[in-house]
Amino acid sequence: MRGGSRFSEKVRGGSTWKLVEYRGYVGLVRYGPGSAELQGRGGGGSVSGRCLGEAGLSQRSRNRMRRTFAALPWEMLGPRMVMITLTLPSDWRRYTPDGRASERQRRLFVDRFEYRWGPMVGVWVKEFQKRGAPHLHFWVGLPDSVAEGDYEGLRARSELRRRIAREAGTARARAAVGRIGGRYGGDFGDWLRLKWAEIVTGNTDGSHFNRGVDVEPCFWTEDAIGKADLGVVQEYFWRESVKKAQKAPPQGYGAVGRYWGVIGQRQGFRPEALRVVELDQDRAAVAELVLARVARSRLGGVDHCWLDERRLGDGLTVFVPNAAQLFGLVMAEVDAPSPEYLRSPV
Repeated sequence: MRGGSRFSEKVRGGSTWKLVEYRGYVGLVRYGPGSAELQGRGGGGSVSGRCLGEAGLSQRSRNRMRRTFAALPWEMLGPRMVMITLTLPSDWRRYTPDGRASERQRRLFVDRFEYRWGPMVGVWVKEFQKRGAPHLHFWVGLPDSVAEGDYEGLRARSELRRRIAREAGTARARAAVGRIGGRYGGDFGDWLRLKWAEIVTGNTDGSHFNRGVDVEPCFWTEDAIGKADLGVVQEYFWRESVKKAQKAPPQGYGAVGRYWGVIGQRQGFRPEALRVVELDQDRAAVAELVLARVARSRLGGVDHCWLDERRLGDGLTVFVPNAAQLFGLVMAEVDAPSPEYLRSPV
């Protein structure tokens, strides 16, 4: 075909190609024997990342996380989106010696949260602090059962901490702002601290009871909620979640288990394809060229693209705020390719 292609004769022989649009990206995917799995396609696949050894989060899991995050319906989290952080006491190895114990604690927390407050919807990630202790982040939307006053208290606490940080630094702000609960989170904050302390230590460590949980609202003002771009929000979540320095477990920790996951799939919080078109080999080759050139050369008026190339012959993914625009551009080109896309250098 004109313009060339990097598809091999082996791939030409027996693969099905699909151009898929999700909320935050467009992907060209090969389905068939030996093809790389595209996590986040509707109706299948595990939406989580696992590490069986001590090497940290794999690149494959990191890529799968990005595709999954970009395909999720983040609007389901609503305007009261928060980050809940769960940490461990100073003698953490006594209570959480390995990944199996950490997994048990995480599942218990989610089960108890849902029993008390209703379905939890969002994502979670596991990281390791400089001292080696694992900790968990949950980006979730607060259920309606959480009182509005409790949420406003948490937001007031975040605003206070941010103001002190500007004036005296982050460390001083963390020390100056009190624990969640009471005026800063009400019954919801008190419940979080108590249940996490019970799960980890049996509530035998006073310091952990006071400081083992932190809650940070994602939006500090009503104006911020109205102006929020959920595509930018999920991109921030993903970038914060894949920092390599926080993915390496301490020596002797053993198998980490899962590094991230999606919560609320029964409620509909799962990746779903918005449009899927099956392509033959020649049209798929054109689609690949168009996607690569748009991402690298910013052609067609499409900006803010990030290109993710999978294994040779397995297609590629272009992350873009306006996936519908890019999908339409590619579909227009596969039937009548323009020299602009076939000849411009990749």
